[in-house]
Amino acid sequence: MFRVPYDEYTIRKLLLVSTYYNLTRSYKILEIVNSYSNHPRYKLFYDIIINNCEITDSKEFKEQVQKLTLKKPNE
Repeated sequence: MFRVPYDEYTIRKLLLVSTYYNLTRSYKILEIVNSYSNHPRYKLFYDIIINNCEITDSKEFKEQVQKLTLKKPNE
């Protein structure tokens, strides 16, 4: 998700990875996410995948998620 453009499915992908991580506590997932620590969306993605969406500032979270879930103009 760090390497591909954001689209209306990004949140779904993040939630699937988060579910997998929460079920397995896979160190590999944590390692992969942390390898992108310089990415602009790292904090948001980390909070969704690893922290189970525990962002302290809900306004910031809402704004970031809205940017990731915008639908195409024709929809």
